[in-house]
Amino acid sequence: MQPGNWKKSPVRISTPHFYNKKGLLLKFAVLSDIHANLEAFESVLLHLREQKCEKIIFLGDWVGYGPNPCECIRKGQELSHLISLAGNHDWAVVNKTDPVTFNIVARQSLGWTQKQLGENETEFLKSLPVTHIIDNLLFVHSTPDAPTLWKYIITRKHAEHGFHVMQKKGVSVAFVGHTHFSGYFTQYKGNITFTPTPQQVSLSPEARYIINVGSVGQPRDHNPKACYGIYNTEASSFTYYRIPYPLEAVQNKIIDASLHPFLAVRIAKGV
Repeated sequence: MQPGNWKKSPVRISTPHFYNKKGLLLKFAVLSDIHANLEAFESVLLHLREQKCEKIIFLGDWVGYGPNPCECIRKGQELSHLISLAGNHDWAVVNKTDPVTFNIVARQSLGWTQKQLGENETEFLKSLPVTHIIDNLLFVHSTPDAPTLWKYIITRKHAEHGFHVMQKKGVSVAFVGHTHFSGYFTQYKGNITFTPTPQQVSLSPEARYIINVGSVGQPRDHNPKACYGIYNTEASSFTYYRIPYPLEAVQNKIIDASLHPFLAVRIAKGV
């Protein structure tokens, strides 16, 4: 997404875009749920500089909970190789989805965030799509079967619905966020299994996968370090990374902004 062109929705990418000018297969990063945590986002970007990824795909939720919504959005807009989707907090803060299902802490954060956003940030969030497809890969914030209902994939039954839609769409791998848990579901010969908090996923062409990439700004898998991953198309693998960041600085900002103090507590516990 080129700076200055943020009003344009990301386009679908066809198979040839998997390759660079030398004909080599690409690596790309997949991130989700920054939630206005600037320090976590900056730490992930610093780590990414060493990984030589061709693209960054963000699965949504720039805002909500954290104290730096505008700064995170602007930093994302500076990334020329970014593809961004919308999350439920992104849509709720610009009135594209009803926050009735949000808890009281999340609703308070949304109200505060709305007061922080300028026209640039508001229009950016309004412009974001909810799904993106690259060849046989699907990217979505919530679920493959109902992206704008903002449901969660937590159980094998939830995953079964997603796999059914993926099969109809000819999709082998879906990357999701939303739960803030890292881990992946595998569908192989009719059986569905879940693997929590892995380090690396080796993908078989005979199976389908729903990979939750975790959260950059507010992990809830009992590990407070920022979480993201890199997909290597040549190796057919997805590798998770956990990146430390200055937690106390974010906690102090949350308190200073008069956001709910629980938000400062939970990022340190990873819950």
